[in-house]
Amino acid sequence: MHYQKYKIIIFFLFIFLQVKAQEQRFAGFIGNSKGEGIPYASVYFNNNLLAISNEAGRFMISVNKRETVDTLYVTCIGYIATFAPLTQSSLQKIVLKESEQSLNEVSVNALNFTDQLLQDCLKKGVDTTEVSGILFCRQYLKLDGIYKRFSEGVFNFRIDDMPNKLVYLDLINARTLDNLQVKNQGLRKLRYGINIRAAVQQPFYLFKNTITNKIFNFKLVEKTHIDGINCYKIIFNLDQKVNVSKNAKFLIGGGVIYITCEGHLLKSLERNLLSPDFKKRWFTKEIYDITKGWPQLNHIELTSEIITGWSAERQPVGGLSINLKSNPKIQTVNNFSDAKDNQDLFNHLKGYDINFWKEYYIRFGIHFPDDVFSTFSKFGDLDLQFTRGAALRN
Repeated sequence: MHYQKYKIIIFFLFIFLQVKAQEQRFAGFIGNSKGEGIPYASVYFNNNLLAISNEAGRFMISVNKRETVDTLYVTCIGYIATFAPLTQSSLQKIVLKESEQSLNEVSVNALNFTDQLLQDCLKKGVDTTEVSGILFCRQYLKLDGIYKRFSEGVFNFRIDDMPNKLVYLDLINARTLDNLQVKNQGLRKLRYGINIRAAVQQPFYLFKNTITNKIFNFKLVEKTHIDGINCYKIIFNLDQKVNVSKNAKFLIGGGVIYITCEGHLLKSLERNLLSPDFKKRWFTKEIYDITKGWPQLNHIELTSEIITGWSAERQPVGGLSINLKSNPKIQTVNNFSDAKDNQDLFNHLKGYDINFWKEYYIRFGIHFPDDVFSTFSKFGDLDLQFTRGAALRN
């Protein structure tokens, strides 16, 4: 009996050593022209996210020896993206140049002009009232550039005016295309679901409570325009002198704020959100409409990248794009409300109404993504696939 146990242990130890023998590990350092480490920079190979640098600018990647990984692509907000050769040296040193540009026709009347600009923006109001409307979500899972799951959902939503900005969702309709026909890669076991509530809550809560709590460095870099509106572009990064709690659910690594030149109103906000273990990264983008001297949120986009496994060719990538709409004529088809934080449209699918989706697409001018169409059209008629998916969950 004991002999059998030892045989099993030796077998799994042999398998483990075989896997480790196929791995090749590389350590790296990403810094600026002054030799200072750049935190939260992204390291890619063939559009797959391999690693994110830590607070000191260091990162570690593991690559299958059978793969040809000779060049890395490194990006970070506020710096010029660059390709870097992967060598056999013990430490990969990669230098990023700042993407700073000279300000044109910007009159700086005080040393704290940037801080004053931020304070003026906050005083004008950034989503401090109750908000309600229609929320359109697209959720997907990709592997090696091919869609393996694609879901769409429409919610009624309401965000209260309390300090924590609680989000209430009521599912109107959802549909899913699913083709997880991938063997031996564990994707069927991957419990994938983006926190929709957190994605909607961020613009209403995190801007005031996190961006402005003095742990970031702000730099006014240029005068530009978005949708024909002149804006100041401000790049911010986490102050490396400040220790951030590892118990946090996520960290803000940095981003860009666009504030109008004339009214000092928020026009756009882009930022990186990172898990403390650097296994996940979210890139969020919020666009605001300037109407009657008031910023109103028009669009939120959240893209998630999940780092799993040791091979550059086995990186599942998940994402979620969100559009805020306003149309009271849309009626609830499938009554559903959920107090849980984690929302997955794949699990919430209850039925399929082709007329609903046709009407919704026409009403809001929405188009089915070409790359999703090219993936799933190979397996037959899309409407029929949506119907079959709904039948499995009725």
